[in-house]
Amino acid sequence: MAWAELDLQTRQDLPMSAEREALLNEVRNSVRPVITREVDRGDKGIEPVQFKEVRSPGLFEAQFARKQNDVVFHFWPWGFALAEKRGEPRPAFQPGMRVQIREAFVDIYGDSEFLSVTEDDWDREMGSITAIVRGQGAKQFWYDLAVKVVTQLHKSLGGKNG
Repeated sequence: MAWAELDLQTRQDLPMSAEREALLNEVRNSVRPVITREVDRGDKGIEPVQFKEVRSPGLFEAQFARKQNDVVFHFWPWGFALAEKRGEPRPAFQPGMRVQIREAFVDIYGDSEFLSVTEDDWDREMGSITAIVRGQGAKQFWYDLAVKVVTQLHKSLGGKNG
């Protein structure tokens, strides 16, 4: 990063000497905090998140996993993976899909501040709707409840049993 000095009265750039730039760099490096994470020190390994894939033919594709104490879900429109593989345009979600996802989660987990269903910029880039249920990953039957949610969504969208 190049340094610049400005005369506040005249608003003109002042020339920067090499010695002054070296001093500013030294000060910046001495006051910048050093962040060392447990993983960097080798105290803790990196645990990859193991997602379970779910398909609801004609309706949606999804995956879910436990990430620490949370349960994370990603939903895509049906045919998304195939379109990506073929380089074709991505299919769109059914109208009201985000609302349907939220309703399925509320039916199973209840409505609370621990539930979030989002389509932020990162999700849009991935082409997904993300749902996170905070704290549910620590519970004994988190997997069964996650399966119940995607089954509930499948049924509410008109999916057939089988």
